[in-house]
Amino acid sequence: MNRQTDNESIKEKVREVLVFFDMFDYPLKIEEIYEFLGKNDSMERVEEILAEETGIDLKNGLYFLKGRDEVVDISNKRLKILKKYWQKTRRIVPYLKMVPFLKMVAVCNTVAFNSPDEKSDIDLFIVTKPNRIFIARSISTLIMQFFGVRRYADKISERFCLSFYVTEEALDMDKIRIKPDDIYLKYWIATLKPVLDSGVYDRLIDENRWIGSSKGFKKKRLQFIDQKEDVLTAMGLIGERLFGGRVGDFLEKRLEKTHMRRYEKKKRYLGEKSDVIVCRTMLKFHNIDRREEFNRRYKEKRRKLGWN
Repeated sequence: MNRQTDNESIKEKVREVLVFFDMFDYPLKIEEIYEFLGKNDSMERVEEILAEETGIDLKNGLYFLKGRDEVVDISNKRLKILKKYWQKTRRIVPYLKMVPFLKMVAVCNTVAFNSPDEKSDIDLFIVTKPNRIFIARSISTLIMQFFGVRRYADKISERFCLSFYVTEEALDMDKIRIKPDDIYLKYWIATLKPVLDSGVYDRLIDENRWIGSSKGFKKKRLQFIDQKEDVLTAMGLIGERLFGGRVGDFLEKRLEKTHMRRYEKKKRYLGEKSDVIVCRTMLKFHNIDRREEFNRRYKEKRRKLGWN
């Protein structure tokens, strides 16, 4: 690949990143943009392309789409909110170590995009061991309910949303991807912030190579929560012993039937834009799926900038 062709490829990636995060009013530092490019290119070349691109502006070290200066102020105002949400995450999520068969917990969506407001919740993506997803979901829900931090009904702000669980054999998200384009799911995966992880995150990235360079998305992650084994971890292991055999098989089947009954009852009231999945490898409780809307908005922003 010659330098001109290579520059066009980098330029396209830069445009994609900036347009996506513009939908969430989030300007980016050059280091953040660079993280999404696969790290195959030098920072200097990326900086050159950013400077040459007429559809991009720079203010206070932050890059954003031309004419969208307000996103810098919006982002700065959100810093206190973001700090508060991460403080709550550090305080509450360690208790999920008590959940048996838990393999990974990651913050996703708005907080992971660095764009929460005062009304936002804290979305969690949870991975469990095979054949125990319903037990893990039920116990994690009880823990969050006990601490009074679970999102439900109109209780949303600063609460934890437990709406997406998968088992280890369902890490490949291609099966739920909107074909051919699913810009939201791509960056949803790329921005996951694992806060509890037993080695699942790297496997998840490897199994979703369609999002781009796994080398780029396997960026260095802050471990927001102490991963060392403690009393909470021991309680989770005790739970695995209790529910690891026939007792667990029985309970898992009972809880599966309960979840299925609720789903079948609720399905009658869900609209065609819903994205609810209830099965033995995935629990996805999204009453409204906005991915098509984000695809449309993304393309419209590119069109207005002449970046089709």
